[in-house]
Amino acid sequence: MALIFNFLRLTFFPVESTPSVIYLSALIFNGVIVAPILESIADQGLVFLTMLSVFVYLQNNAKRKTSVLTPSKSILIIAILIQAFVFGISHYSDEPSLSNFLAFKAAYTTIFAIILGVICWLNDRNLLPVMICHASYNVILILSQTFIPC
Repeated sequence: MALIFNFLRLTFFPVESTPSVIYLSALIFNGVIVAPILESIADQGLVFLTMLSVFVYLQNNAKRKTSVLTPSKSILIIAILIQAFVFGISHYSDEPSLSNFLAFKAAYTTIFAIILGVICWLNDRNLLPVMICHASYNVILILSQTFIPC
């Protein structure tokens, strides 16, 4: 998936210069360690799991039950879509020279966040597999961006 995204990015939005070693090491540190941890905690941890808890609480109150219910499929889908939208919007910037690329990136990261939300749910709401998936995606993206010529 990362290679497909990078191929499309390089085809429609080519890179003009090769990154320096310092820039590349900072990019790898930020993209492989910092971003997956912080974004997973913020998006899948806070947004997704909080939305899921709120929706299940509202579902319990609507049915007047005191036991904890597992969320219905519609509640799960809504919570995943909300966190994916937040994740995608957080990757959008309003820089005029890159606006087309950044809109494309926001749309693509929204799709990626849906996958991360499903991974979080399938692993019993554990964020470690989400962080590993996000980090490996970023590694592939950074390396393919650096070493695959336009």
